[in-house]
Amino acid sequence: MSSFYPSLPHRPLRTTSAYVDRTARRGKCGGTSSNLGSVTSLPWHCVIAAGGAAPEEIAEATGAKTKGAVSLLGTTSLARVLDACRTVGFESIAVVADEETASELALREGERAVPPGEANIQSTLNGLDGLPDHAPTFLTVCDAPLMEAAHIERFLQDVEERRREASYDGRWFAAGLADEPDVRRRYPGVRYRYIRFREGRFASGALYASTPASVRHAAQQLRVGSERRKSVPSLVLQVGLLSLVRYLLGTVSLSEAELRIAGLLGGECFIVTGCDPATTMDFDTLEDLRNVERLLRESKAV
Repeated sequence: MSSFYPSLPHRPLRTTSAYVDRTARRGKCGGTSSNLGSVTSLPWHCVIAAGGAAPEEIAEATGAKTKGAVSLLGTTSLARVLDACRTVGFESIAVVADEETASELALREGERAVPPGEANIQSTLNGLDGLPDHAPTFLTVCDAPLMEAAHIERFLQDVEERRREASYDGRWFAAGLADEPDVRRRYPGVRYRYIRFREGRFASGALYASTPASVRHAAQQLRVGSERRKSVPSLVLQVGLLSLVRYLLGTVSLSEAELRIAGLLGGECFIVTGCDPATTMDFDTLEDLRNVERLLRESKAV
């Protein structure tokens, strides 16, 4: 259901005053202990995309201007995602959000808010700004409120294993998918758009990773391609880098898909399967939102 950025073009909200710099001091995110030491010795960073406007039907039903501001059982979707990322213990967390959303964040040490760009790729670059070129970075969205720290940690561990196996220290991209049978068992009756591979069908979610240098290079690759070939629509730049996964794949194998994406983005690609179905539950429609609310109520009742 989800990808790092939505399929529709990003629509940043207009603000009437200059964006307020809310950068906190660099360091470990305060208030929690890091669990990443058991996963990797490298310091990981995090970028949460929260700058897009809520779909019209969701905005009308909830009064929220952005997906991140949608309240779910008294806690906003962005707050739930941020709490999960805090528990992981990233070296830093950047929240890409409009001024109104940023002003409501109680940022901790090592956390900062940055303004969204005119397009999703630029928003991603804004979130990565200031990080070391090759710093491994977890990329996620604000509308995955069922995602837990353990789901993120498992994904990062799998990414680290793939990187070691490939002996690759340059440009790379990673995306996490949940297996269709696991999704159907966990969420029977919930409608999904699955990605089909030779190995089976999978659901995309909120788990992506890369490095600042990799994303910058990929953004340049896509811009050059768009300028040289009129057949490459500007929408390519709007939908975001790793969300291209769902458009590029048909009946290819997972390994073939990785090669195709690597050729397009200019870096090695790791597709991680077997991710937790909870990471795929986002909300692009009012039906999606009602499903998420129901699942949160059920989990709270257990």
